[in-house]
Amino acid sequence: MVQFVDYITKARNIKILYIIIIVLTWLLVTVYTFDKKADINGDNFCYYLTASSLAEGHGYSAPWTGGYEKTSVFPPA
Repeated sequence: MVQFVDYITKARNIKILYIIIIVLTWLLVTVYTFDKKADINGDNFCYYLTASSLAEGHGYSAPWTGGYEKTSVFPPA
């Protein structure tokens, strides 16, 4: 019976060790690959500009057209 309990304890410790290794690996990869700058590629840039237009009080408009024309090209959500 004692050997069985020792086996269960060792198996539990190994599982905990694996979990710790996975979490640490995930943390290292996340810290290494995280970029604090906003990505303004493709549609992201249009969403950013329309949100800025909303925040400035121009409504949901397309400032990239030269004015503040109302748009529905990139609807929210």
